[in-house]
Amino acid sequence: MVVLSMITYNSYSKMNSSIGLERVLDSTLQIPYRQMILVDDSNDETSNIVKAWCERNEKELLSLRSRLYGYHRHTRATARQTAIDVLLESFDDEWLMFVDDDVVLKDGWWDWVLENKVLEDHGVGEV
Repeated sequence: MVVLSMITYNSYSKMNSSIGLERVLDSTLQIPYRQMILVDDSNDETSNIVKAWCERNEKELLSLRSRLYGYHRHTRATARQTAIDVLLESFDDEWLMFVDDDVVLKDGWWDWVLENKVLEDHGVGEV
């Protein structure tokens, strides 16, 4: 099974509404996942929007801020590493899939992944 991960920073404010963020999240419904790791370093309503969406779509959400790893501020790298570490510490799923907070997955994308046996390719380390 796949665990979905999203890294956000004021995504709600950048999109000026929840509609864009929800559209991104809606596009992930083609992927067979139950759980999402949200690494949110925002100062706005982003995490609340994602939490409400997960509740409506019966997805378990683990929401946290980036670990700093000795660095002086949150970065995309610290957020990504946080998601990886949390997956390894708390989940037994095989795949962690990162979805950017501003990318709408094309309809049928997951079918293409399966048809082309992308997950069976040992050269693929991350989806």
